[in-house]
Formats: sequence, C-alpha cells, structure tokens
Amino acid sequence: MIFNFKQITNQNSIHDDESIKYFSNLAFNSKENILLDIIVDTLQLDNEENRRQYLFEIKEYYHNKGVVFDDIEFERQVDNFLSKNIGNVKGAFLEVLIYKLIQSYCNHDGLYKECIISNNNNHPYDIVTIINDIAHLIDIKFSCHHLKKIHLDYLLEYVNENNFKSYLLSLDSFSKINDKLHYIQYENNISDNDFHFITTNITFISNNDIYDAIMNQNCLMN
Repeated sequence: MIFNFKQITNQNSIHDDESIKYFSNLAFNSKENILLDIIVDTLQLDNEENRRQYLFEIKEYYHNKGVVFDDIEFERQVDNFLSKNIGNVKGAFLEVLIYKLIQSYCNHDGLYKECIISNNNNHPYDIVTIINDIAHLIDIKFSCHHLKKIHLDYLLEYVNENNFKSYLLSLDSFSKINDKLHYIQYENNISDNDFHFITTNITFISNNDIYDAIMNQNCLMN
C-alpha cells in the first residue's frame, strides 16, 4: 500500500504565533530542569495574573545566572502570550517544542505537523516523522486529561503495517498517563486482552522523557 503524507496549511495557525515560538524556544534551550518547570507550571495555572507572575520568574532566573537577557522583548512576548486562550496555547506550545526537538535531534527523512495520511479518512496527526523508512505517528496532549479512546484508535489505525509506529506524548507523569489509560479501559469496557494490545502497540512518552530529550539533546523516537 502506498501512503502519501500531506501537511495541512493554515495561514492563521496558532503554531506560528511569535510568542508561542518564543517560549517554546526558551524551553528547548533550557539547561536546567528548573527553567522547564517554571514554563510548564505557568501553563497549568488558571489565573492570568498568576501566570504573569510565574513567567517573570523566567526573567529572574536568567538574571540570577548572569545571562544577557532582553527584558523589553521578554515583556512584549509575555503580554502577547497571555492575550491568548490558555487551552489553545498549551497544546500549541508543546507541539512546537516537540517538532523542534525532532527536527534538531532526530536523523529524519521527513517531518510534518498537522499531517494527513492518504487512506485514513482525513483525520490529522499532530506530527508525523519518517525515520529509517518508518513513519512515526505522534499524538500530543499537554495533559492526558483530554485523552479519549478515539485518539488511541487513530494511533492504532496502521498497527498491521510494518512501516508504522505510534506515539502518545504528554507532559503528565507516566503514572498519570497510566491511570488515564485504565480509566479509558473502564469507561469503554475494554477487555484486558484488548487493553494489552493498545498499550503494547503505542509508545507513551511522559514528562520525564521530554525533559531528558531537552537536557541531553536526545531523539524522542529512540
């Protein structure tokens, strides 16, 4: 079977927002977990003013490190960042970060975001990358709270094809992802055999894996 990969083009995509790229780049270039924690924790706060206070800890972090830091540009990006819907920002931030990690640290032959594959009824995958003739299908959830069975079904669509692998990435801990999977099993009355099939054919990547890829400049798909 021949598969074609098509990236969805959207001129108004939030992924192209300069402030989301700015904070994703700060995360990508982090040298310590504490800076990543600040950025990720900021996105988990509901109150805008609390998010602003957390973001300004980033500036304090760089100042304490003695790093030259453009305060005016930072404050402009903070205002832009906070003007957007936090639900949209969280997903876009992580997708831009993961795309950059794969682009920089994986020896890939193709990389697509918001990608449609021929023969799949046109539902998109957040990222698809081709490595050693294997298509890696990646669904990204900032939190697995929003993970549903249909997302797992999409990732398993090509399970019988030899040249496909599937991944679910989240900034939640592995234990929290596992708890959510068991909840989905209970909610959908999935048998233990079918549940085992799901969990052995999808690779689940948690916050520790993402942090490790950033700190050690590793390919997440290894």
